[in-house]
Amino acid sequence: MNRIITILMLTAVVVACSRKEQIEAPKTYTMTIEAVKGAPSRLLVLENENDPWNQMLNCYWQKGDNVTVISPNSNKEMEVIGSLTAQGDGKNTMLTGSLTQAPGEMGLALVYPRFPIDYSGQDGTLGSISAKYDYSTCFQVSGITIDQGIITSSTIVNFNSYQAIVRFCLQNTNDEPINATSLTISEANNRLIIYSDTFMIAEPGDIIINLNPASSEIWASLYSYSSNLAITLTANDGTHTYTCSQQGVTWSPGKFYSIDVTMDLVE
Repeated sequence: MNRIITILMLTAVVVACSRKEQIEAPKTYTMTIEAVKGAPSRLLVLENENDPWNQMLNCYWQKGDNVTVISPNSNKEMEVIGSLTAQGDGKNTMLTGSLTQAPGEMGLALVYPRFPIDYSGQDGTLGSISAKYDYSTCFQVSGITIDQGIITSSTIVNFNSYQAIVRFCLQNTNDEPINATSLTISEANNRLIIYSDTFMIAEPGDIIINLNPASSEIWASLYSYSSNLAITLTANDGTHTYTCSQQGVTWSPGKFYSIDVTMDLVE
């Protein structure tokens, strides 16, 4: 009897070992591509700041910038399959990193600086936008080859901005600055995008910016699928509420707008 039990135990061990041998560890792929910034994106630098007529918001890669790699799964939902890191500074850089799987039939896309795309929680500063809200994307990486776990692309990947960057300078009807503690940006038909976890479906909503310290100069990262927006700005300085509405507004992706806003006192 003891011999039979011993044989059964040994058989179980052999079977278990065989099953373990059949389970392969997930394969990791290494990806290296060259990327260039197109429209304004990452490390946003306001150039010619003292010349209002020639101000521009330029963009550069910084070494260590993170790029998320996403790909559609079998349900056509976007999922993260890896990340790449910028290897140098400037307009062009090499991106290198690892993926948990090879690109499928529908290929892959790249998103900077994070995914999903989320415009909530802005604090009204250019630095915060540069770090968290200046989304740029490459929807389709072409020319991909895979050789012994190494993924490369024969083309330079071009990133384009997903949104407009807007600087609001607030003042009252007496031309005095309004040092706001909060600014809410609304669209009459709910066409501002606040969140997206795919490139097809997006969640609209108001953009609420909380400022600490208070400021009359407020930077915002704004995206909409539409043009001719009906925008209302509502500011609060801790004591009073101000508002301003404008029809026919268009904020194009990749553009920088500096807008002087005269607001009416509500209460």
